[in-house]
Amino acid sequence: MSYETSGTLETNRSSPTNETIDISDWSTVTLGSNLVNDNGIIRLAEVATEPTSVIDQFEWSGSVSDRYSGSTGEFGIDSTTPVYQGDNSLKADGTTNNTSIVSTSGDGLQNYPSRGDWIQGYVYAPSSGAAPGILFFGESGTTWNSDYTGYGLTINVNTGSFRLVKTDGSSFTDLDTGGSPTSGQWYLVDIYSNSTDIEVDITDLSDDSVLTLSATDSTYTGTNFGYKKRADGVYDDFRLAADYGMPGDSGN
Repeated sequence: MSYETSGTLETNRSSPTNETIDISDWSTVTLGSNLVNDNGIIRLAEVATEPTSVIDQFEWSGSVSDRYSGSTGEFGIDSTTPVYQGDNSLKADGTTNNTSIVSTSGDGLQNYPSRGDWIQGYVYAPSSGAAPGILFFGESGTTWNSDYTGYGLTINVNTGSFRLVKTDGSSFTDLDTGGSPTSGQWYLVDIYSNSTDIEVDITDLSDDSVLTLSATDSTYTGTNFGYKKRADGVYDDFRLAADYGMPGDSGN
């Protein structure tokens, strides 16, 4: 399909990159995921910006207690397999169940996610008894299943489900559950939010969607961030894109 050279190119948002588009010859334009025909007008389809601001990639020297509080003795940073990117990953041992570490603003992470941010990272469950997880928008506490208040995403291989939960420090509320995680593989976790909603997209390393968890809940708005585990767990390459909001929100 070809178009006249006097055709119009429009975008539905500002270009997220310094991209130059040559429209001098419409006959060379191929419609696809990025270019769409909207009633004779060629538009650049919306392309989301990948997270680029580091939360923690674990490429630093020192002890976990330098940047986190909680059960820091049960978490360590090293180069042993598995590592998703770089030289190191964060690993939790299997000596105690339901322990966690949390970092609060000023403790040394490069960025602290808040509601509206797009959080992305990789989680690996080494064993059949594992339930590693991510703690986000936390308001207080450092100990999962004890005093931590905020949200969590857990990959419960031990019980066979992904869980999006909130906790007030003494009890858990399942906001959404589903799927059937397996041990021995990386999961890419994308967390989106606005002031009232949370969505978690989980994919495998083949870029196949595993499932989406979602909830409407505005209880917690903190910026504390961390990791929990049952038995063991591995974590790597956590990043954010500030002020992204929810997929489909205006401007995204």
